[in-house]
Amino acid sequence: MKSTEVANAFISARTRGGLICPCDDLIHIVEVAELSFRGEIDRINETLRSIPTEVICNTVLESPVVKSLRENIVLSSGVDSSSVTSKLCLVNIVKLYLKVRSFSYAKDYIAKYKIKEKQTKTKALRSELKRK
Repeated sequence: MKSTEVANAFISARTRGGLICPCDDLIHIVEVAELSFRGEIDRINETLRSIPTEVICNTVLESPVVKSLRENIVLSSGVDSSSVTSKLCLVNIVKLYLKVRSFSYAKDYIAKYKIKEKQTKTKALRSELKRK
């Protein structure tokens, strides 16, 4: 799953010797997962209580594009395409991505709520009188 091309500028800047560039097929799988994640989040208009990561994961894994990209990765690696290991590896990659993305989304959602609350909050009466 490593890229054979020149390293990504962002990864090269952040690495301390341990990061590698993923292959293009893996990047496209993550892009499909991101689009599915955004579609599911946009579909939920009410207050967000829980992110349906299992639904998103199943949608991504059933996508014909992801199946094709997984086959490309498996064929380039030389592993048997019917191997359970390759299927579990894909499932684990997608679940890990969705877990990290869900955490990031929840953190951004809470930060936005706190900023909005802070803006509407008024100062103490003494502070208001000093300003005037």
